[in-house]
Amino acid sequence: MGKLSLVRSSILAAVLFLVDAPITGSGAISLLLDAAILFVALPLLIRARARKDLPRAGQLARHAAIYGLAAVASICFNIWNDTAAVRRAGQVVEACREFQAKNHRWPATLEELTPEFLPAVPRANYTLLFGDFQYSATGGPGPPALSYVNNPPFGRWVYTLDALRPYPY
Repeated sequence: MGKLSLVRSSILAAVLFLVDAPITGSGAISLLLDAAILFVALPLLIRARARKDLPRAGQLARHAAIYGLAAVASICFNIWNDTAAVRRAGQVVEACREFQAKNHRWPATLEELTPEFLPAVPRANYTLLFGDFQYSATGGPGPPALSYVNNPPFGRWVYTLDALRPYPY
């Protein structure tokens, strides 16, 4: 029963990682897993050790390790993804500025940047949901804005194309 239970935990941890990191990119499931380990598994592990129930303590420790590794992997993936998104946003902003310098207007869409300024419009990050850049050419006196979702569903970075730094929205 112990090995089958570990296989089930491993499969569930892998599914939770896939939902948390490459599908949504939110990190919310990682936080829940960390809280469950801290507030549920750890007290149960301490109680099992105090009762000298070493098989139960070992099983709890293995399950906590599996879910802990899934949470750490998800957090690492999200950090890597955010770093890549910042780099790609900088490339898109620079291409927009080059377009504006050459054509004396901002691009109406990001697709207008291809192929002269960008080989293709990149994705902001590698998640299935919330992975694209959003671009708004305001048409007003100010420059357009480029944004992407950094921490779904609410956290996003917005770049005004004449500013030197992005700001969170």
